[in-house]
Amino acid sequence: MCEAAAEAAFPGRTLQVRAGFIVGPHDVSDRFLSWFDRLRRGTPAIVPGDPATPVQIVDVADLAAWILRGARRGLAGAFNATGPARPYALIDVVHAAAHAVGSRSRLVCVPSDVLLAAGVEPWSELPYWLDPPDRVLMRAGVGKALASGLTLRPLRETCAAIAAWSATATHERRIALAPQKEAQAIAAYDRRGG
Repeated sequence: MCEAAAEAAFPGRTLQVRAGFIVGPHDVSDRFLSWFDRLRRGTPAIVPGDPATPVQIVDVADLAAWILRGARRGLAGAFNATGPARPYALIDVVHAAAHAVGSRSRLVCVPSDVLLAAGVEPWSELPYWLDPPDRVLMRAGVGKALASGLTLRPLRETCAAIAAWSATATHERRIALAPQKEAQAIAAYDRRGG
């Protein structure tokens, strides 16, 4: 409705940015940051559900630069401004975060049914945990934005910037999986024969 209202007021002159999940330093939503916090502990870390789950994110610096360039040239229309075109696999995102913080945590891919039985909450405790019906959230067609000049820095570069900032971030975390609860869920998975 907002897009329609803007377009009605400024026909052919509105840039409608559908950004998806924005990440980077100073992001206090904790969706992405929570991975860095958990991996810094060095204890085994859960990767929820299917490790091949698609993930699309956009670095705030890349998004802001593209919006400013687009505004200067009068870019108009609706754009899915996330990335990459071929989504990352969740396990690759977690590996990049682990590399950025120098973590040697054992990554444990725990199926959704085990996590739910252990009382782990999707998103509020483990972000980017998507089961098949919800994966459409991470399959946005971004070709139009890329063709219009959206450029995406390497995932490892984004993760390095987040890791540097997060080492000193002092805000109260809103998304967190308690270490004891994570260890219990991993133990339940191991008992099941992992």
